[in-house]
Amino acid sequence: VLTSRLFWLVGLAHSAPFLARTCDRVLGSFYLHVSSGLSRSLCGGLTTSCTLGFIHGLARGRIFHQDEYKNNKDKRLAFLRQNYWTAGAASLGLALCAGSWFSRWAPSDTIRAGIVALLSGIMTSCMSFQFYQIP
Repeated sequence: VLTSRLFWLVGLAHSAPFLARTCDRVLGSFYLHVSSGLSRSLCGGLTTSCTLGFIHGLARGRIFHQDEYKNNKDKRLAFLRQNYWTAGAASLGLALCAGSWFSRWAPSDTIRAGIVALLSGIMTSCMSFQFYQIP
């Protein structure tokens, strides 16, 4: 079972989005860490970027079920690969935002919070399709 590509594809399709879906619970604290000048209520409100990312990802995932993708396994796999690579890049970007150099690079709290909101929205957008559509 562990040597099957399908096993690993489905495993990643369920585990990574589950983590992304639950990230909004800790994302508010992350906003406070990255942008200490923002209020707690604003940081909590910014976690909606995850929800908006999920909605965007599900809407974008409609192309997976269009006729040109339905019978073309290569296009479907390319779509999933693109989502995984983009989500990985956004996750790496979020990890870089936790570094102390980030506050020197982007001195404004608002800009730092906006970058984190954008990256978290991109990450959840790319992962939502796999979580809700792959059995």
